Amino acid sequence: MFLTSHATAAVLIAEQIHSPTLAFALGWLSHYLLDMIPHGDDELLTNLPRRAFLVAFTKIAALDALIMLGWLWFLLGRGAIALTPATGAAIVGSLLPDILNGVYLVTRSRLIEWNHRVNDWAHTAIIKKPLPPVQGFFIQAIFFLLLAVYLVG
Repeated sequence: MFLTSHATAAVLIAEQIHSPTLAFALGWLSHYLLDMIPHGDDELLTNLPRRAFLVAFTKIAALDALIMLGWLWFLLGRGAIALTPATGAAIVGSLLPDILNGVYLVTRSRLIEWNHRVNDWAHTAIIKKPLPPVQGFFIQAIFFLLLAVYLVG
């Protein structure tokens, strides 16, 4: 799932939960729940050699993060969201599983392998066979638009 979708869901959570600790935990949980929605990026880079995979993965993650930051900046500038401790905590919680997964894919650290396993499980919890990227990106776009319309209203 795009970071933008995770962050938008986190903002919606933070609007309801004012405790930063609870917002962080629910943001974290929302990440895995959203990753259960088939989203077509499971096999996007699987056939690349490791070095090419890491380069492509880094470029995609950087672009995804820039789009997310632009979206959050837009929402803040429009006054659609308030930057509160709960908002920040929920966003960090919702992004941390993907950040840890990225670190795991680069380092193969056993300390965070559990997160990689949970992430993999979430991606196949509903549909075992990955969707083609075009279908998955379409589903992500629709889901993001629904969240955005609800948020910006």
